[in-house]
Amino acid sequence: MTALNQTVSATNLIETNTITPDVFDASVANELVGRYEKITPNLKGGWGKMNAGQMLKHVADNAEMEFGDIYIKRRFIGRIIGRLVVNQIVKDDKPNSKNQPTHPKMVITGAVDFAKEKERVLQLVSRLGTVDSSEFENRVHPFFGKMKAKEWSIWIYKHLDHHLRQFGV
Repeated sequence: MTALNQTVSATNLIETNTITPDVFDASVANELVGRYEKITPNLKGGWGKMNAGQMLKHVADNAEMEFGDIYIKRRFIGRIIGRLVVNQIVKDDKPNSKNQPTHPKMVITGAVDFAKEKERVLQLVSRLGTVDSSEFENRVHPFFGKMKAKEWSIWIYKHLDHHLRQFGV
């Protein structure tokens, strides 16, 4: 994190619109891991259709895509408006709004193994704090297109935070 007051958490920073934390910073990744550790199977989402296990699978699948571990074909609509949308998302520190559209391959329905998906999320989010952000430079998102490492960091943080907020964590 930057030279801000050390008592200010990443969550507080985004809530106060001060700065979007850098997910490639180990302390930020660890804070996110700590929040995801609080997710339990009985938590109910404040919006959307996913239960806690489905949300964890959605987040883990997205993280694998973000790391380049799995490939998802670029959507045509994203080729048209993806850059405009990502510019709106990364321009400030406002949290993502509720009920945003999801890539069809990232829509999770049906039963999932909660414990397995939680472990995947914890490992993948922890991994964020161990990578060099340059690995994300110009990586292609299936909707937004080619993004800079800083844009990836902002998007990833906002997406992770969005689902934590969805479940009150």
